[in-house]
Amino acid sequence: MSNGQENIDKKVCFRFKEEVLRTKLSSTEIAEICGVTTKTVSRWGINTPIPSDKLGLLANLIDSAFVITGQKSTNLSDNVYKITPTIAHQLIEKKGGYEIDEFVSIPHYDVHVSAGHGALNSSEELLQPLAFRRDWLRKKNLKPSKQTVVTVKGHSMERKLYDGDLVLVNMEQTTITSGETYVLRVDGQLFVKNLEMLPNGIIQVSSFNSGFPPYQVDLSNEALDMTVIGQVVASMHEW
Repeated sequence: MSNGQENIDKKVCFRFKEEVLRTKLSSTEIAEICGVTTKTVSRWGINTPIPSDKLGLLANLIDSAFVITGQKSTNLSDNVYKITPTIAHQLIEKKGGYEIDEFVSIPHYDVHVSAGHGALNSSEELLQPLAFRRDWLRKKNLKPSKQTVVTVKGHSMERKLYDGDLVLVNMEQTTITSGETYVLRVDGQLFVKNLEMLPNGIIQVSSFNSGFPPYQVDLSNEALDMTVIGQVVASMHEW
């Protein structure tokens, strides 16, 4: 092996170790996810580069692009981590289904909230949960038991939320703060929209996409069937 290749391999090992320390993943967790021994994981952080297939298994937990190239990924959040169903199953079982060291699992339901003309859900199937950093939730004053993850459907919130995006909804926050984004149920249909309180109990409902004009609802209208489910506090967009 050339000295140049040795230097590259050492840098990959160093960056892998740096990412493990940053995310506070243990050698045991990494070993179980990748199907190797803890001794092998230790070598990855010292003198043996992590194989690409094993790095792929960790791609939603650490910044794999940084490990390989040294360039920080612009798509990876330092605060919120999406875990694939397989990894979530492996990690969550070790803590009884609720907490993973520095992570907290949040329920993920097969529910679509419409960014368009309404999504009516006949069932709310519980999918594999997603993991969020505990310190990030604490910083945002978000109680884990009051959070849920659902899927955006439609195009009215584009520029910020896209069809298929996952959103974290804080169900504890149902009081409308003007300019914030909420999930709401209107006549049995679920929407994700921007809300603004106007005088005399009027709410303006708007979208990010200018092709969907805003409209108003009157809270004093007894026929109005509208419930604010919670405030959207984070989103996850896959490229």
